[in-house]
Amino acid sequence: MMEDRLQEELLKKYKGKKVKEDCTDWDALEDEELLEASSTIDDGALEITIRMSIQIDLDGEERIDYVSIGFHTSCWGDSGLGEEDPEEYWTYSECFNAAEKFIKEILE
Repeated sequence: MMEDRLQEELLKKYKGKKVKEDCTDWDALEDEELLEASSTIDDGALEITIRMSIQIDLDGEERIDYVSIGFHTSCWGDSGLGEEDPEEYWTYSECFNAAEKFIKEILE
């Protein structure tokens, strides 16, 4: 899955990196809408939105300990569609770059 590959690569690159002191509160370390895309199905009757999110966990020294990436699909009504495939909306590079941009902004 794309989120597993992203998490692994981001952890390799950023685990142990120090976070800015003013970014150590919970709100600064997650973003639920790094990327967002919408599409319609059923001849335009149903709109689906997919979002990429990130959450950064810190160790006791305010260094990056874990990176969690998620993709969430929402739509009006109960369509029973399940989750959309993020690779139908974005390339791996686009997702990695969006997550990396967020991480770089919180680093010391």
